[in-house]
Amino acid sequence: MSQNFDELFVTALEAYHPFIGSENWKYSDVLTAFTHSVSAAYSAYKLSLVLGKDDDFAEKAFFMGLFHDFYQKFGKEVEGLREVVKMFVDDNEVLEGINYNLAENPSLNPKFGKIIWFADMMQSSNMSFLELFNLVRKVDPSLNAYFFTVSLPQVGTRSAIMKEVVKKLDDYVTLTVLTKDGVVVITKSEIVVPIKVSWEDIKIPRESDEWSEVEKKDEDLINDFFGNGKPKANSKGFFFNVEVEGIEDEEGEGDRCLLCGIDSPKLYVPQAYGYALYSKANNEKWSPKIKPLSNLHDRFDKKYGICFWCAYDSLYLSKHSLAANKGQTKYFLLGYFTRPTPKEVAENLAILLGSNVDTRAIGGISLDEVEDGLFSWRNFVHKVIPNMTGDRMETILDYSSAMVLRDFGTTFEQGKRKYLLGDQPIKGFVDLLPSLSALLLISSFYPVKVTLHPDQVIERRILSFGKPIAVFDYDPSKESLSKLPPYTLSLLFSSRLVDNRFDILDFDSSLTTALLSSVNPRLAEAVKGFKSDPKVYYNG
Repeated sequence: MSQNFDELFVTALEAYHPFIGSENWKYSDVLTAFTHSVSAAYSAYKLSLVLGKDDDFAEKAFFMGLFHDFYQKFGKEVEGLREVVKMFVDDNEVLEGINYNLAENPSLNPKFGKIIWFADMMQSSNMSFLELFNLVRKVDPSLNAYFFTVSLPQVGTRSAIMKEVVKKLDDYVTLTVLTKDGVVVITKSEIVVPIKVSWEDIKIPRESDEWSEVEKKDEDLINDFFGNGKPKANSKGFFFNVEVEGIEDEEGEGDRCLLCGIDSPKLYVPQAYGYALYSKANNEKWSPKIKPLSNLHDRFDKKYGICFWCAYDSLYLSKHSLAANKGQTKYFLLGYFTRPTPKEVAENLAILLGSNVDTRAIGGISLDEVEDGLFSWRNFVHKVIPNMTGDRMETILDYSSAMVLRDFGTTFEQGKRKYLLGDQPIKGFVDLLPSLSALLLISSFYPVKVTLHPDQVIERRILSFGKPIAVFDYDPSKESLSKLPPYTLSLLFSSRLVDNRFDILDFDSSLTTALLSSVNPRLAEAVKGFKSDPKVYYNG
């Protein structure tokens, strides 16, 4: 996955000011207008190329998809929005397609209609990969659709494998779509399945002291992962159209992994998990997932061990996060794509979600600069966003479950990382709310949550911390509440201006707009005023 933003993505971000992009347009899911629209744009663009159209055609399709329902959501007051669209599009054919909303009226333009219709319909609620297959055939019966997934419960392991699968698919001209079940690939090519990934492709090079503390307990562990050993793992039922070569596929004989419960042919000492994800001093706190067993003694051996997939998972996650010190709890930030999403959109949003966050800045940009950027959005995106790829946290894009995750609670500056959540993680999280909310405002990407261990449970709210604490406990997919997200994120962002942020979180969500007016009148007026004169907020 590239670490730089795609040019079309930056243009799309320029077009969707957060006061539009954070509004929820899909009432049956938690889905932002920007995520939906940029997904439609990339789907139209990539599908055009799959169908053999030239770059000019594909770019026109991109903008028709990007703005396909831009006008509808503001009722009849669209003149200001037409001026915004013309900042990005000067082609009459494209402008006409946007005016007619070809997603709902494809017959009005046989040239582009079906493509834009597909791009919009692909993001329908509860769109399964099978329904997506049927949708593809309605566009062009000659198109082929393939499905690939790894359903292992270990998010790091399946991410590493699917990352290599997606790389190999780049050899074809495709529209590659992430769903909650796996990856759908739409192409005119014949793809030979299964896609084969070599163990050497995903093998993690050993650092000088990697697992040195457990080497004397389990030589097989070191030999299988870093030497010439022969790893064994149970793959039965976990792979579809994907195969990993170099790892012997065997079912176990009753020996179950202590962590995931998979019947495994070979087990490794459980301490390997703790030494990968936690500091050496915290050897006993090796698994936040199994609270009754969190104090397993150092003498536990391979009889009560972990499988190959779990051992690899801990090592992979450790390479993308900071090992927690003694007394500290490790947290991850998770972002979810609630509808089928083109891989280019997911990859670009993964870069944004990796932007370094601390109590004063986001991606090296002060929070005051972020607020000023909301009043001159195009300049802010054009000048600032591309530079947010500097000091940043490593992100993992889980192609199999349409999820992005990264380490949370640490900041990365000049090659050093600092733990931010402190001894009171909830308070530390609340202190980080302004910068985290700024990140969500800029990206128009939610739902997100901060949690002890990655999972696939999608919360129906903008932002939550762990299982018990939902920040502003309301469901933004409900029609009566769907206009609150920009106000909510603006309020949480503006909480940097008050002494006690917990006070703000105590109020009912119905008071969000009133609280924002009290805490930050300037921003409150901007959110309200955007509808009547949006162009002002693009050019400053």
